Amino acid sequence: MPVPAPAPQPIATEPPKGRIRQAGARLLDSAIDTALQGLWLSVYIAVGGVALTAAVAIILYSRAPESAWIYTLIKYALAYTGGMLTLLLILAGFALIGVRRQKLIEKKNSARFKSAEKGYLDHWLHFDESGKQFQSVLAEIGTQMGLMGNCASKIGGKLATAGNNPKRAHRIVTEGAKKLDEYAAKMERSIETLKEVTDLLLESTMAVTANAPPASQGNKEPLEASREACVELLSKAGDARESIETFKGSAMSVIGMSQDTNSAMNRIIYGLESIIGLLSRAEQKWKEIVVILNRKLAS
Repeated sequence: MPVPAPAPQPIATEPPKGRIRQAGARLLDSAIDTALQGLWLSVYIAVGGVALTAAVAIILYSRAPESAWIYTLIKYALAYTGGMLTLLLILAGFALIGVRRQKLIEKKNSARFKSAEKGYLDHWLHFDESGKQFQSVLAEIGTQMGLMGNCASKIGGKLATAGNNPKRAHRIVTEGAKKLDEYAAKMERSIETLKEVTDLLLESTMAVTANAPPASQGNKEPLEASREACVELLSKAGDARESIETFKGSAMSVIGMSQDTNSAMNRIIYGLESIIGLLSRAEQKWKEIVVILNRKLAS
C-alpha cells in the first residue's frame, strides 16, 4: 500500500524590509521619547545609586580592610558604577537626538507658514544695503580691471626683452596668460555677486517707489531723496559701463598674440560684456523709476 506523501508545510517568509524598518523606527522613537521624559529621573537614580554604592563600599572597607570578600565587593561596585554611567550616557545621547529632532520639526512647521511676500520695511532695508553693495562690487571689478591692465602691460614690457628668441617670448606670454585667466576667474565671481545685488536693488527701488505716497500728501522730501539716490545710481552705472566698454576695446587689441592669451582674453571679454548688459538693463530700469518719481513729485 503506497504511503501518502506528507502535506506540504508553509514556508516561513521573512517580514518585509519595510515593516522591519518601521518597527525599528518606532523602537527608536520610543527610546528617544523615554529618554526625554525620564532623563532627569535617570540622572538622579544613577548618581544616587553610584553614591550609595560608593558609600557602602567605603564603610565596609574601613571596618574590614583585610577581609578577602571586600575586594570582590569593590569589584562588583565598580562594575555597577560603570554600568550605570554607561546607561546614563546612552540616555543622554537619546535625549540629545530627541532635542535635535524637536528643533527640526519646529523649523519645518515654521517653514510651512513662511511668507514669500516682502513688506515695505524689507524693501526699504534692502534698498539701503544693496545700494552700498552695488557700488562696492563695481569698485571691486574696477580694481580687477586695473590688475588685468597692469598684467597686459607687463607682458608687453617683457616681450621687448625677448629679442628674436621665440621660445622666450612664448614663455613670457604663456605665464602672463595664466595670470590673466586667474583675474578673469575672480571677476566672474564678482559678476555673480553683482547680478544678485543688482536684482535686489532694482526690486527694492521699484517697490519703495511704488509704495511712496505722492508729494501732495506731504511726502515731497522723501521723494526728492529717493530721486536723488536713483539719479546717483544711474550716474554710477553709466560711468562704470562706459569705463568697461573702453577697457573691453583695449582688451580686444591683445587678441592674436598667442592661443593662451586668446583664451584668457575671450574669457575676460565675455565677462565684460555680461557686466555691460547688466548695467544697461539697470540704467533703463532706473530711468523708468526716475520718471515715476517725477510724476509723484508733480502730483
